[in-house]
Amino acid sequence: MSTVAEQLRSAREAQKLTVQQIADATKIRTDHIHALEKGDFSVFSAPIYIRGSVKNYATRLKLDVPKVMATLDDELAGTENRIAIERRNYNQVVQDYNTYIALFPNSLVASMAGFQRNDAYFKTEPGARQAPKVDFNYDKKPAPATPAPTPAPVHP
Repeated sequence: MSTVAEQLRSAREAQKLTVQQIADATKIRTDHIHALEKGDFSVFSAPIYIRGSVKNYATRLKLDVPKVMATLDDELAGTENRIAIERRNYNQVVQDYNTYIALFPNSLVASMAGFQRNDAYFKTEPGARQAPKVDFNYDKKPAPATPAPTPAPVHP
């Protein structure tokens, strides 16, 4: 399965569209289009902007939007998993350091040299360990919005 970046870039090139033409049609900045086509999501300030831009871009290219969004979700979940692994590795290194400087005779040398216990662990809230349930079923029609109540007339 190809990545979202590859799907977007190859579809744009197959339709012989330039990045500028896509930018004009979708109102997505050209640097963001280049980033999407490279798979570099770091230029976006939040995942919602990544999802919105990919959905808009895929719609313009007439791709299968639910399939593209599912692939994007898998890619972003993989990124989250890599971050979780690195946090765990960092916490293990901090714990090893704290254990090392607490053991004799290391504790004597550590105290004379000014080494102190490091409590800079990555901590998470209990609910943050559970992945959120997200439904990207774009085939569903949204529920009709309830009309806002009309304000009462003002009498001077």
